[in-house]
Amino acid sequence: MQNQPIHDLLLHPVCFTDSYPLLIHDQRDHPSREIVYLHRHNCQELGLCVKGDGIFVVEGKIMNFSAGDFSFIGPGEAHLAASSPGTTSHWIWFYFDCERILLPRFPELGLNFLHFLRGGKFNNIFDGKRHPWGTRFLEELFQARSEEEKTAWLLLISARLREHVPATAAEQPEFGGDFDRIARAITYFGRKYAGPISIAEAARLCGMSRTNFRRVFKNETGESPLDYLNRLRISLAKAELRAGKLRISEIAPRCGFLSLSSFNRQFKKQTGHSPRTFTAQTS
Repeated sequence: MQNQPIHDLLLHPVCFTDSYPLLIHDQRDHPSREIVYLHRHNCQELGLCVKGDGIFVVEGKIMNFSAGDFSFIGPGEAHLAASSPGTTSHWIWFYFDCERILLPRFPELGLNFLHFLRGGKFNNIFDGKRHPWGTRFLEELFQARSEEEKTAWLLLISARLREHVPATAAEQPEFGGDFDRIARAITYFGRKYAGPISIAEAARLCGMSRTNFRRVFKNETGESPLDYLNRLRISLAKAELRAGKLRISEIAPRCGFLSLSSFNRQFKKQTGHSPRTFTAQTS
């Protein structure tokens, strides 16, 4: 496994069984789990969180989700969703080829914008409270039975997604565009975040010297390996705080912090609030 090409580890192709390239998967039990590995698909993916909290990792980005939120992932983007530790969430996943569905029926459509819904400036998780259209449209798509109904809802979803192309989309990519080189380190951080982390080990897994690893990692994520790790830990802590099952003093060591003071300091640095204030605001 150690010598297996990274592309083989990441690619999970979606095989559509008929001429209408839309596959819907109602995953009612999405468990909490360590970040085993990132994966990518050969098509667009929309997700609707029906229940639960957790984090989404999309290449160099880490984003929290909660019930009512929805996601958009483009073809080829390495990603993973993980529920808050000790909990399960319920997601409905929609895998589809937008061009194959819409362009034959609406040849005048311009779908090039879909290729810009990615990168460091694009937030793959949409807040369901701020964007209620997404929750409603995806629920309608889930209930649709005919191809005509499904196409109509995908057309509406695509039109709304067009509004969220980042302002910098037409400019140079924000990061280096060679994420596969650090994918094993991202997986390593996800699996070992609760304990001691060795940057030297992360570099070894990626087949680089520590100096080169730090340079490539920052080029691909926009931050140092340590800053990324702290952001991952705090994102997981936020998911645990939202779940409300543990005290703050219990969450800190579960997320890799050796002391409560270091946890509070890092939490406030990243969120602008103390863990206690954050809990009060989200409860």
